[in-house]
Amino acid sequence: MSGVFRDMFPHLIALLNRAVKLVADLGEPPEANYVRKHYLEMRDKYGDRALTRLFSERPGDYGNRVNHLVETSRWVRGEDIAEVYTTHMGYGYVGDLESIGAVEARDLFRHLLGRVDIVSQVQSSVDYSIIDIDDYYAYLGGLSKAVEVNSGRRPLILYTDLTQERPRMLDVRDAIGFYVRTRLLNPRWIEGMRRHGYMAPRIFRRGLSTSSALRRPRAPSRIGSGIGLPRHTCSMRR
Repeated sequence: MSGVFRDMFPHLIALLNRAVKLVADLGEPPEANYVRKHYLEMRDKYGDRALTRLFSERPGDYGNRVNHLVETSRWVRGEDIAEVYTTHMGYGYVGDLESIGAVEARDLFRHLLGRVDIVSQVQSSVDYSIIDIDDYYAYLGGLSKAVEVNSGRRPLILYTDLTQERPRMLDVRDAIGFYVRTRLLNPRWIEGMRRHGYMAPRIFRRGLSTSSALRRPRAPSRIGSGIGLPRHTCSMRR
């Protein structure tokens, strides 16, 4: 979870922590209760920390630095991105509403990442899409790469759109392609953006940079190379 979510919704953190503990304490056979099964498997090594399922930056910090790493090209392998993500996000948040606290738990975090099969991002606002802000590749991209590195396999990455009357779930590649086609390569959208004056090229470049970083992180100076832009964007370059 992001630092903003962590600070705005402590009651949800408390409820989720309570839910995990209640389910883990049920007297059910492990094969019928995977929360309990995984807790029992990890209890000898991690003790009470084995119940931890919520991770974020350390208290007072915001942002996991993955976006800065990508934007400045200060990485060589995917492992570099995964390491930055787990280093900054490896603080487990435990306790109830009266006593929520953070513990450094990077070893447990890496262990749990190694068991993940599916990573999902939910969009609940019409103001931003997956290609509009770098938080998406910092968190969704960082998490996906950390799972891949720690599990040895690439997870299924899903994007859930809750902004429509009927929610829809897309593979992340399809979600990126949808917004690139309906925004960045859509003449009507481009024409609408041009009415915002100097902000138009900034919005366009931000979308192009974010969508490129989501698909294959690389230096900002190289983003867009080899990509054929529609002629409607030419006047935005002035």
